[in-house]
Amino acid sequence: MAEVLETMWRPKTAADTIASLRSESAMTFRDKLRSLMDQKGWSIEETAKRSGLTYSSIKSYCAKGKGSRLPNLQSAVALAKAFGHSVSVFEDCEDVKMIESEKQ
Repeated sequence: MAEVLETMWRPKTAADTIASLRSESAMTFRDKLRSLMDQKGWSIEETAKRSGLTYSSIKSYCAKGKGSRLPNLQSAVALAKAFGHSVSVFEDCEDVKMIESEKQ
């Protein structure tokens, strides 16, 4: 038990900080959307209502694996605006970068 507590409460090292930054930069669209929803305390239903998108669309953007999909640009803009951001909030998402590189 003491080992578990020690691990949980140990101060962050430079390596921990770097690992944390790397994991944030490797976020998928789904991860970023869920993070924004968590920050606001919004459910899928609330996010749909505030963005003007359908419940099923938000659900599919939040889904893992089968049934998941990325939004089109118009939907991404609507989501970003709902959270008070520009669409650039999603530009660092790993899966969005892959789509951009495939277009080139």
